[in-house]
Amino acid sequence: MNRLYKFFFLLGISGAFFSCEKEVILDFGDEQQDLAIFSLFSPNDFFTDNHNINIEVTATQSILEYSASNYINDARVSVTSRPMDGEDKQDKEVDPGGATVSEAITEEAISYAINNSDRIIYRTDNTVPADGYTYTLTVEHPDYPTVTAESHVPNITEIENLEVNDFKKSKDGQLEGTTRYFSETSFELDNTIDIEKQFHLRVWLVTDSPDGRRPHAQININDENLAEEIGTDATIVNAVNSPVFFGAHFTNKNFEGDSQKLNFDIEFAIADDHYPSAIRYELRSVSKEYHNYFVEGYRLSQAGSNPLFVQSNNISNNIEGGFGIFAGFSVFDQEVPFRK
Repeated sequence: MNRLYKFFFLLGISGAFFSCEKEVILDFGDEQQDLAIFSLFSPNDFFTDNHNINIEVTATQSILEYSASNYINDARVSVTSRPMDGEDKQDKEVDPGGATVSEAITEEAISYAINNSDRIIYRTDNTVPADGYTYTLTVEHPDYPTVTAESHVPNITEIENLEVNDFKKSKDGQLEGTTRYFSETSFELDNTIDIEKQFHLRVWLVTDSPDGRRPHAQININDENLAEEIGTDATIVNAVNSPVFFGAHFTNKNFEGDSQKLNFDIEFAIADDHYPSAIRYELRSVSKEYHNYFVEGYRLSQAGSNPLFVQSNNISNNIEGGFGIFAGFSVFDQEVPFRK
């Protein structure tokens, strides 16, 4: 009898509990959609076949929206360039319809598919960025607020007196059939400029393929020695899950003298039947907008493991009236042979 009583008692309590449930409707409202821009441009980026300015234009989406990026294919996109001393050089306008707008020279937008999804690229035909120039972007669309942005391509900083020691190798801690290689690198950077500059150093292992391609694989940069020379505020990324951010991001504010010598170790593991041909050192002189976007993006993405960092309001955003990045950089790269 007691057991039967307890059963009905518990049944009554649970029924009373669930009868108190209340449906809650989350009302996120109809937030205004804004334009989001992504454009990194360089006159001499080794990994880009087309060095004209490429601009992706998308619209922001609701937090509950899981669809692919909402590309905008009928925006009016214009790019104005001028020397960094302020003198206007040329005006170009980009329009996917190919129609002439005002008296500006009209360019075209290129649309192509990646992973079976439409990706709209606004691409200038004649405006190739040059170091020492400032570029201003304007994107207009009747359904969205107009956005503007400005960035520049810094003058190229060359790597001088590059020295790479003979490679040491070890099989300790490596998978079967692979070997780890080590080497010390040193080079100098000019430090006679009066303004603060930002840099992004990347090191690559290069392989020559029979089909003419040259695949590149990232090489780890030892952060202990280098951090002492470029400052503790620098960000050095070697994480495998952060290929976008990898390399050393730093400024010249800790440099001393007319030239700064950097010393650091590089290391990488390769299969014993793999025969790379060269090591490529790529030094990007980057705009402040580029530097802030990548450094803050790496930190806010939890070391690159969270791809949603772009949703953060804390990340640097140089798009006035919208979101995203419009930033320039220039590249100096140098190769040294690699032999096992």
